[in-house]
Amino acid sequence: MARGYDASEIKYRLIKLLHDSKTGISGTEISQRLGINRITITKYLNIFSAEGIISEKSIGNVNLWFVQEGTEQLKFPDDYFRVSDKYTEYLTKCSESAINNLIRNCLNSEVNAIRLMTEVIQPAASQIQKKFDDGKIGKIEEQLMKNILLKSIQIINFHSQNLENEKNTIIISSDNQSLLDAQIASAAYHSQGWNTFFVGDLSLSMDILFDLELTKLLSKIWKLKQCNR
Repeated sequence: MARGYDASEIKYRLIKLLHDSKTGISGTEISQRLGINRITITKYLNIFSAEGIISEKSIGNVNLWFVQEGTEQLKFPDDYFRVSDKYTEYLTKCSESAINNLIRNCLNSEVNAIRLMTEVIQPAASQIQKKFDDGKIGKIEEQLMKNILLKSIQIINFHSQNLENEKNTIIISSDNQSLLDAQIASAAYHSQGWNTFFVGDLSLSMDILFDLELTKLLSKIWKLKQCNR
């Protein structure tokens, strides 16, 4: 019976069960081993599959469930350090799918998005830059890692939907090197309900008309928000 369990507890127990199996487990066996009726466990299997936490594969005449790479049993705030280690490990391997699953798993485990940005994403961005500066990776690999990291930011942005009309901010970067930091800052504001407008690198646009053009943009965005209320 599923009575007495909530989604978080079922997810935690399911991930542990699937992590212990290398060959996959059928829905019937999952139901039996977790002590949850088949109808209820099927509903949760479909939910967690849609979240990208688990996947189903047909092997012969049997459908087996597997935990996705990057999916961990997470409980916050205890697991920020663990997630940071895993994120760096997957990023070093350029394993985008594992990183995406890890970020989605964090978001589905009620992570604090600001701490996810400051304790996981930001340090990883700094490590990418250091590896490149030290000559440990080339420009192409650096760009690949940054693109994977940007996908993480996009996932976090997509997950943050409760925006407030009166909270608006424009994020700009003064040079290309700080572009990634500006995007991280944009996502952090977005996760707190701010409507963020990410302009990007304006280093080549900073001339005598810059202040005037920026003021016009601010006025345009403010008027737009007033109309949408």
